[in-house]
Amino acid sequence: MFISSKRKKVFLYQSPLRGEGAKLKDLNGNCFMKKYDERLELAPRDIVARAIDSEMKNNNFDHVNLDISFKDKDFILRRFPNIYQRCLELGIDITKEAIPVVPAAHYTCGGIETNVSGETDCCNLICDW
Repeated sequence: MFISSKRKKVFLYQSPLRGEGAKLKDLNGNCFMKKYDERLELAPRDIVARAIDSEMKNNNFDHVNLDISFKDKDFILRRFPNIYQRCLELGIDITKEAIPVVPAAHYTCGGIETNVSGETDCCNLICDW
């Protein structure tokens, strides 16, 4: 995941935040992960990234929000000092507001279709394993 900022995009590994209860919300403040996976924000990263991408595309959003601001400030500062500091440098106080996020590009770049044996009709594809 990337933090989305009007000034720049900064990489943010957001799984620890999701693991501690941060909620993904659309720009109207609605949690949306229940539409995509019963594990909600604890779903695997690829599912979360596709859900974010879908919400952005379906609603014409340029980002969604990752919100942990409902947790105690001391908890956030103790558990996420680096994320807190980096977001603060971008003008985002995660103890008071949600973090704008977008999916990382490698989750939206697709793949190669194969059959159950791993065979594909792509010519000259070399497997190095």
